Amino acid sequence: MFETYRQSGKFGVGAIPLWIVGIVITIPLAVLYVILLEMIPLIYVSFLLTLVAGWLLGWMAWSVCQWGHVRNTMIAWLIGLSLPIVFLLGKYLFQWNVWAVNDPNLGFMEHLQERVNTGWEITRRGQAIPINGFLVYIVWLIEAGIIFFRSPFRAASQAGEPYSEPLKQWASEQEQVMVLPISDAAMISQIKAASTVDQLLEIPIPKSDEATKFAVYNVGSIPGQEMEDAYLSVFLMDLVVGSNGEVEQKLTPLVQNAILTSAQRHQLAENADLLKEAMEEYRQAVEEELAAADATEEIETEDA
Repeated sequence: MFETYRQSGKFGVGAIPLWIVGIVITIPLAVLYVILLEMIPLIYVSFLLTLVAGWLLGWMAWSVCQWGHVRNTMIAWLIGLSLPIVFLLGKYLFQWNVWAVNDPNLGFMEHLQERVNTGWEITRRGQAIPINGFLVYIVWLIEAGIIFFRSPFRAASQAGEPYSEPLKQWASEQEQVMVLPISDAAMISQIKAASTVDQLLEIPIPKSDEATKFAVYNVGSIPGQEMEDAYLSVFLMDLVVGSNGEVEQKLTPLVQNAILTSAQRHQLAENADLLKEAMEEYRQAVEEELAAADATEEIETEDA
């Protein structure tokens, strides 16, 4: 079987301080979010602000995991969940304090109940449509879903990226080394049946590029470290016609992060060069055939 990348479960010494900084930043971010919601009480703007907030929290969680060298999925999920939790707590607590200005004795739960009863009004064609009661909880649930959706997944995804323990660097350099036309189903079966990287590199080069399926060979590596191990992923790319009539690419993973030695990486590059030469020869042969056919057609036209 393939020797694939496995997370070490470790994290860098800077992960905890970065995590704390991220949590601290979410508090003023939540305050700014509330202020903007109050300043621009338009439903479309509110939805956009929520999307932006969710995106920012996802970026922050990703940054903490990347800069903190987090290779532990559980820690990444904790980071990704903690930021939205603090953000929403900061939002509701700030709103409570604003409402409590006029009523210092207002409790937090009483404040929430008042907001549920008051709700909002959406003006449409001069008519005010009230949104209160149970609908407020639905709006809050949708908001929380948007806020929470991106952050933990971004953090966990970053923690799962290949990482060099000796060099203490992410394999952040991505290169599409080869796109192999799939001329028949047997090639797909051969790729799926491969149990070693060497077998993946022995897939025969087709004689033409007339195909709707391709095997895409992507290599992730440590920047500037050609002699270090790299990570090979192979995707099956299907070219399909979408509902709008445009050709779309559908990617299906076949191999994920198989460890690639420097010698195998060199062999893959050679295979890519051989494929390029074979495709150029094929296209040249097709052009020569078309040119010969055109010349024959011109002669027959003159004779007629």
